[in-house]
Amino acid sequence: MIIKVYSKKGCEKCDSAKKNIKLMGFEYEEHSALYHGEFHDGWKEDDSVDFKVLSVCIEGQLPIIKIDKVFYGYSEAMKFLKEVKKKQI
Repeated sequence: MIIKVYSKKGCEKCDSAKKNIKLMGFEYEEHSALYHGEFHDGWKEDDSVDFKVLSVCIEGQLPIIKIDKVFYGYSEAMKFLKEVKKKQI
């Protein structure tokens, strides 16, 4: 399972998400929401298109968490990961 956390510095919910993911025993990749929210070289290949569309739909709601190929808001991602953890036990 690949977990990507799109966050920004100084975001308490972002820090909380990363801490909780670690406490559940999962590894994650951290990505800058500011970087992926703007067009740049490679934007077609690095999830920036999907991130940009999603961030417009849920503006101001960071972190955005991608688990495998699905994007989630913070609470939805935590619920999903808790269910995954239960199945592992």
